[in-house]
Amino acid sequence: MSKGRDVLPKRKFDTLIRTHLVSLGFSECVSTPMLPDKQAKMFHPASVEVMNPLTVELERMRPSILPNLLDIARRNERYGASGQRLFEGGSVFNYADTVGLVAHVSERQEIALLAKDNLEEKNPYNSKEQKADIYSMRAVVQQILYRWGIDATVTPLQESSTGNWVNAKKYFDEAQTLSFTIGKTVIALAGKLHSSIQNEYELRSEAFVAVLDYEKIHSLAKERSMNPPAVAALPRFPSVERDIALFLSKNIPAAKLIEEARTLIPKD
Repeated sequence: MSKGRDVLPKRKFDTLIRTHLVSLGFSECVSTPMLPDKQAKMFHPASVEVMNPLTVELERMRPSILPNLLDIARRNERYGASGQRLFEGGSVFNYADTVGLVAHVSERQEIALLAKDNLEEKNPYNSKEQKADIYSMRAVVQQILYRWGIDATVTPLQESSTGNWVNAKKYFDEAQTLSFTIGKTVIALAGKLHSSIQNEYELRSEAFVAVLDYEKIHSLAKERSMNPPAVAALPRFPSVERDIALFLSKNIPAAKLIEEARTLIPKD
């Protein structure tokens, strides 16, 4: 590898992550980065105002891509869509006090996902319809991260685990939302859309959404590409598996159980 060579340029990463999402059944959306003031403030308290908006309805720069996907989902419902899987990637904006920002405007890259209603119809391979839920959305986010060798810790949403999404508790249902972290850095959120936002956008059924910090995931993916895991020889003998059944309180999250199990694995 030549010195200074970019092992994972942004354009290549864009293409690969979009192709992966399409392979998972998602359709890509491309929408305007401007929103009405009311919608923008639902997703961030410091949305950026446009000095000369094209229309009165488009007077703020979007602080999140989710409002665009929710508008598209509502429109698709009116045309009779029975199931939806949508995604979009792009820039989001908000005011910030960081030194050096022009006009105190922060711009970062985000990927947003939305899934609702029937994901798979009943067929010979599925005994019943597969509907969107928190588990299916979690699986999609994890597949994206695993694609790049990123093993994030998954925990229930808390005040300290919202990352760049400062208003997350207002548009995510806290009881059905997960935070994906690397160390103390939040790289993604996934969960059920809050009922107040569902009503605001006049959606006919519950929706499950996710937001991913594009820049942090790109940085981690590039780091993994530069330092790939070592390849170990195949074992000489067949593996031995042992099942363990546990009775636990329903208040114990699965992430806590997985974390405890990992501490028992001997390290080489």
